[in-house]
Amino acid sequence: MLNLLTINLQAIHQKHNIFRNYEIYIGKDLFGIWVLTTANGRIGTTGKLRSYSFETLESLHKKLQQLLKKRQSAHKRIGTDYKIISYLCVDNFLEKELLETHLFDSFPIFVPL
Repeated sequence: MLNLLTINLQAIHQKHNIFRNYEIYIGKDLFGIWVLTTANGRIGTTGKLRSYSFETLESLHKKLQQLLKKRQSAHKRIGTDYKIISYLCVDNFLEKELLETHLFDSFPIFVPL
């Protein structure tokens, strides 16, 4: 997969022994199909990988919204918030499409590069 976008989120609450990592990779495979891959688990471990394939950018966008919405509800579920640790996009079109949707606005420390 040609990786075009990488987002790394972490939820840390030392008092409750919560050290979670969540990574999102977006790219295209050799056939031009959009692929969204997530990796999640305890910080420092391999974690669990899941991949989703999409014919259109719109369907990928809906799945990305769903995944980020769940991360935004982390405070209710695990007692701490996810924060964006890193963001790397090598495709200007994809970055423009995603930033125009304001997907990341509710993550307090996100600053577009």
